[in-house]
Amino acid sequence: MPKYRKGRKRVAEKQALKQGVAAEQRFMFSSSLKAYVLAGIFLAVSLLLNTELISLVTADTGKFTKALAYALRGGVVVAFFFFAWLAWGNLKEVRGRIFGLKEMIFLIVISLLQTLLNGYVFLVALVGVVLVCVYMWVMQIKIQT
Repeated sequence: MPKYRKGRKRVAEKQALKQGVAAEQRFMFSSSLKAYVLAGIFLAVSLLLNTELISLVTADTGKFTKALAYALRGGVVVAFFFFAWLAWGNLKEVRGRIFGLKEMIFLIVISLLQTLLNGYVFLVALVGVVLVCVYMWVMQIKIQT
């Protein structure tokens, strides 16, 4: 038995700190779950559009309409990549790990495999994925400084 009792104020502060950390982890986990759901929705839409189960372009449509359809199909792939990256990164952070290069390469490959049937969609998705990677890298530098 200790000679001196710990102050109740100090014990209450420690408990409040523990509860705050637990609340933040619950928030990050729920945020990760929401991002996974969005990534899954974008993956399903991307597979429907890029495998041409849902056709946006017919043979007699104009160049502008085709370009708009390619941009939409590539944008859906980029949205999948962005939300999958956020979800996976948040989940890794909750577990105390970091989002590494292997995970990033895996997501890039999965994202670009969706677009192999059309070269224009592949190009739009590739540019979008590179821009998302650059954005995340710049934001990480800003947060660290």
